[in-house]
Amino acid sequence: KLVRQVLGVVASIFQGELLSQVTCLSCAHTSRRNELFWDLSLDFPERYHGLAKAVDTNGGCTLTEMLAKFTETEALDGGKVYSCDTCNEAQKQLLVHRLPRVLRLHLKRFRWSGRNHREKIGVHVAFEQRLCMTPYCSRDGGSGSGSGGADPSTYDLSAVVMHHGRGFGSGHYTAYCYNAEGGFWVHCNDSRLDVVSVAEVCRAQAYILFYTRCRSGGPQAPACPSNVPAMSPHGPPQPRHQHRREETQAEARPLMSSCARRPRLSCTCARTTKKSLIR
Repeated sequence: KLVRQVLGVVASIFQGELLSQVTCLSCAHTSRRNELFWDLSLDFPERYHGLAKAVDTNGGCTLTEMLAKFTETEALDGGKVYSCDTCNEAQKQLLVHRLPRVLRLHLKRFRWSGRNHREKIGVHVAFEQRLCMTPYCSRDGGSGSGSGGADPSTYDLSAVVMHHGRGFGSGHYTAYCYNAEGGFWVHCNDSRLDVVSVAEVCRAQAYILFYTRCRSGGPQAPACPSNVPAMSPHGPPQPRHQHRREETQAEARPLMSSCARRPRLSCTCARTTKKSLIR
């Protein structure tokens, strides 16, 4: 019973619903089916396959490009042919029918290359701090309720998980997490916690992105700065010097935790103290 209760709580936070629709190209008959999901696994466009090294933001991929690829129409052929009474040619499309409270996006950086080898795609993915999911939802989808009259399909970035290393079966994981109460970002590396700037978060080679449904309305935040270089994927960040951390905090400005006044991607991190970090 306790396990069911826990799973129920987790489902109420992370579980969404996809609409899978297959349309026959000859008779236009459409078959629809709803599927539950806990996260969305996004493929990289083929032109990025085989790029093992990080690429600058200017020449890199974007999260919206990967979402568009996830929801694009796919022609069913070969073993994927749709079985229709009179026709065989069809196309399939996946759309989001119901959005969760917390949207988890998995960027599929590992792909099979050959029979027994997996390679890692090291291209940098530019991601927004505020994400609108409306273009990727079905016409009657994206249901949910945002707080304070907010659009239920609008999300704010809340965490970025990174994999450091080249191999699928090895490496190290770290994460950037947003402290909504204090209005600042924290880099979590095992037991080490460091307050960081938004610009550093933008440089991350994201593996998993967490977006939380926006609590209130406000202007859309800009994308990551195009002049921010990508972070190296081959190892975890080295510890900062103490004077550099103090300099970053001294230049920071206090920020509110609401969506309307979240730190913009072109700003530095919020000023914080040890007391607020512990809290």
